[in-house]
Amino acid sequence: MYHNTIVRFCIICLTLIYSTQNNATNISQTEAKADIDSFVNALKEIHPDLFFSCKEQTFNENLANIHNQLTCSYYNPIELYRILQPLTTLLGDGHTQLYFPKNVLIEENPSVFPLLIEINTNDSTFWLKEDFKSKNVTLKKGTQILSINGNNYSSLVKEMLPYCGGERLFFRLSKVNRDFVHFLYMLHPSNSFTVCYCFENKQKECNLKAIPYQKYVEKTTKQTSSQEAYQFNIIDNKTALMTFNAFTDLGKFKSFADSMFSQLQKQQIKHLIIDLRMNGGGDSNIGDELFQYISDRPFVQFEQFITRYSSLQKKLAKENFGTDYFNHENGIDSVTNLPLIPLRPNPFRFKEKITLLISHTTFSSASAFAWAFQKMNRGTIIGEESGGMSICFGDVVIYQLPHSNIASTISFACVFLYKAKENDIHGVLPDIEIPQEQALDFVLKNSKGTTIRN
Repeated sequence: MYHNTIVRFCIICLTLIYSTQNNATNISQTEAKADIDSFVNALKEIHPDLFFSCKEQTFNENLANIHNQLTCSYYNPIELYRILQPLTTLLGDGHTQLYFPKNVLIEENPSVFPLLIEINTNDSTFWLKEDFKSKNVTLKKGTQILSINGNNYSSLVKEMLPYCGGERLFFRLSKVNRDFVHFLYMLHPSNSFTVCYCFENKQKECNLKAIPYQKYVEKTTKQTSSQEAYQFNIIDNKTALMTFNAFTDLGKFKSFADSMFSQLQKQQIKHLIIDLRMNGGGDSNIGDELFQYISDRPFVQFEQFITRYSSLQKKLAKENFGTDYFNHENGIDSVTNLPLIPLRPNPFRFKEKITLLISHTTFSSASAFAWAFQKMNRGTIIGEESGGMSICFGDVVIYQLPHSNIASTISFACVFLYKAKENDIHGVLPDIEIPQEQALDFVLKNSKGTTIRN
């Protein structure tokens, strides 16, 4: 199938991003200008519709302003990122972006903010997710953070959003979540922080010392490594939960799916909850594989691909993936009416009730799966509108700026999801809309014979 060749590239690229970023060094003004020009040229040569969301005139005016900002003799990668990334954000493409040059912080190990903040993507409020430093007993998980060093949460969001590209505001806010500590260091570096917060309906303040960046990396890496891409557990004699955080490793997923669905069959589970709330996508082939276990008829996730082929795109794809994937003439190619994927024989096909949980963070291939799931009426979807849109850009290559070594991803395809309408572009709309943090409890409370398990 056509899409099986290229949709998987997104997750592969993400695993390569930081390996492409070499040691950070300052670059000259001339080199900074060359990096900007090379990146813009790459966008124009690779992206299938660069001015879909912004006018070319607006883009060019912002580009001119960027060049006018380059008045210093030298720049480090973070400084160049700060200047250039807002131009990328104008494109309204969640797959096309510059990546924050974390290698600078790894090498220099500066002091950074000691709290892990979670931003509510519905109202932009700040909440404490974890305290990496302080022993202040009032700073508990779930505490609302009102301001940091006199900057209230709304002003911080306003400052950070230009560095977070995407199709919808709520998805861009989820990117602020991902890089909050990096953005705060870039915009308001400090060795200490006065934090105003709300505790027991009263405003309070505390003073916190910054922590070394290396400590922040250790803490967050430990958290990430403990999160499996997919796992499941039996909640009670009728209900099971599949937590699905990333569409990664097709071979491993096939083994996982066989094991899970055989156990569901053996234990006569009647209700499967699939949790995609934290799933940012990856290999769409995994979605196809999951449908082989839960669909009762042939299926397809995608309606149309409009792909831009160019010499640079082919060169980068070969460098990124180590093989020639694209034997195609340069130019725009459109593939429509993708055929249904037939069901193969499967002794573990699950025919019982399924509930799908989604959020503003559900993106890319995860959103495509949820969209097809809904179009096939396979079950109920609960949560928030997905971050991935019905018509969107995707399939990316990595482009590295030649002097600063800042890594970027650039989309080379426009994707129409199954039965998507060009005049009605939106994310997956849940059947029952509820804040994502409440979605699982809501399902369990309303499942007959099911109790909540922590």
